[in-house]
Amino acid sequence: KSSCDILGSAWKTSLLGLLSKSPSYWCLFFDEQGGSLQRAHTLQPSTSESHFYLNLFIADRLSFRSFCGFGIHDKTPDAITIGRFRNSLRGKSDKIFDSVTKQLDQKGLIVKRGTLVDASIIQSAVKPPSSGEQVSETDPDAGWTKKNNTYTHGYKAHVGSDEGSDLIRKATMTPGNMHDSLAFYESVSGDEASVYADKAYDSDAFREELKKHNITPHLMHRLRESDPLKEIKKDMNKAISKTRSQVEKIFGT
Repeated sequence: KSSCDILGSAWKTSLLGLLSKSPSYWCLFFDEQGGSLQRAHTLQPSTSESHFYLNLFIADRLSFRSFCGFGIHDKTPDAITIGRFRNSLRGKSDKIFDSVTKQLDQKGLIVKRGTLVDASIIQSAVKPPSSGEQVSETDPDAGWTKKNNTYTHGYKAHVGSDEGSDLIRKATMTPGNMHDSLAFYESVSGDEASVYADKAYDSDAFREELKKHNITPHLMHRLRESDPLKEIKKDMNKAISKTRSQVEKIFGT
């Protein structure tokens, strides 16, 4: 996937999360002109199919027709039209994401009680390089990463999710070989009351920087046998994890 596709998935997930909870808010994000195609575009992640099949779903399902604004007898867009619209959004994901987030904030839908920071591995859509090669000729921006003894060639999606609403406020895509912590500041909005993150973000420098901005840091600690505060930090980790773990369901969407 391109960086546009991955970041696009982030704002679509944020939007779909809101729509699934409150359908009455659908009208906030779509104007009359082009609104049907915009709505169709947000449906694609829920179908797990490409735009070549999405047009069939829209034509066949009453719920999809209703969401996109098509009547029972209206003509629906074909695969080529949906594909062209999707291509027209390339390079505009940042602006779309910021626009949606701004509207959510203006409507008071972002709680700002806390930000849940995490990263997820996204496998490259192309065949990974053969053994011994580090860079793919067809997807040179992708990188290798290892998790749970499994190597994956692709990217990392770094997000900052709003605690309480599950809406994604920040989203950054990097090669898979970039450490999670290097995108920490890009995942923090700056106006939240606190920040939660797992052990990958264990850093006194991060904690001090958050405090300077009156943000309470809830960063889990790496546990070391020689640390006299090991047991205390273990209890702190358990307390932090109860809130931090809520971000996991975003990547499971």
